Amino acid sequence: MLFPLRLMRNCSERALTTPRSGQWLARLALSGALVCTCVGTVQPAIAAPTAAELKEARAQFQAGLALEAAGDYKNALVKFNEVAAVRQTPQVMFHIALCLEHLGRWTEALGMYRMTIDRAREDSAQDVLENADQARQKLEARMPRLKIIRGKGAAGAAVDLDGVRIGAASFGAEMPADPGGHRVVATLDGKEVFAQTVVLKEGRVETVSVAVETAEAPPPPPPSDPTPKPLSIAPSQRTGYVFLGAGITSIVVGGMFVKLRNDTIDQLDSQCVGNHCSEALEDTSNRGKIYMMAANALLGAGVISAGIGTVILLQKDTESPSKPAPASSQVGLSAGGPDGGPGATLWGNF
Repeated sequence: MLFPLRLMRNCSERALTTPRSGQWLARLALSGALVCTCVGTVQPAIAAPTAAELKEARAQFQAGLALEAAGDYKNALVKFNEVAAVRQTPQVMFHIALCLEHLGRWTEALGMYRMTIDRAREDSAQDVLENADQARQKLEARMPRLKIIRGKGAAGAAVDLDGVRIGAASFGAEMPADPGGHRVVATLDGKEVFAQTVVLKEGRVETVSVAVETAEAPPPPPPSDPTPKPLSIAPSQRTGYVFLGAGITSIVVGGMFVKLRNDTIDQLDSQCVGNHCSEALEDTSNRGKIYMMAANALLGAGVISAGIGTVILLQKDTESPSKPAPASSQVGLSAGGPDGGPGATLWGNF
């Protein structure tokens, strides 16, 4: 944006001669923070400048116009700020705003344009008023805006934008901001809980939702079932227990027949003389033989059945991927008890 030629011709004469009004001083005092931000070194003059200071300020103003025309807005801004330190006029303020806009400091430029309009209206600088108002409208149309809202869990968090704390009234509002990257940081209890960099582009509105993730409590463990679980037995184990149980039962019953057989022998020994027994004891002798055969059969079957059940259970216990099965299992049965009497003896290795 180039300053109109008509206004540039009048700048050197009017920039340093516009009187300062009491209303401007009161308004400037109320907006001192904005003036310091936008102008930097610009401060209201306390005493009237001398003729030498005015002459130097006019020279600085002309140098600033030349630098501005050449596109050197940074150094031009330095010159205009030096002029404003001597005498602030609508013309000087306008060029300060113009340099700020070209340097990308749009929020400062927008504020300075508005102040220039107010000052130009007070000083009846109609040409500056028209140009400043047109520049303000164009810049407002181009100005990016940032809207910050509180999301989940961020109700009590403090939020900073580029290191500056955001007030409660700014949440949800479209805040004008300079184009480029901006950093939004939220803290809770002194700890950073959210951080996001957003890039603003000309004429666009970006929204940042500040959300704080809270650690959720783990779900409670399922209630324990007090009902006892039935014992799980593999089919092969069940078969082993059946054989073992049947074998023990047979041995017990066989032992009972052994007892009956021994009682019969004792009865015969008490009633027979030597090897001669009366015919009346023949039935007793026959019962003794039956008891002996039953005892031998039951004891033998019980030992075999119990041995088979034991082998099955031992094989189940030793079957494992890391443990090889037993090399061999041998079971033997011999007739006759250990004392040479009726019965059976189980022998073997596993």
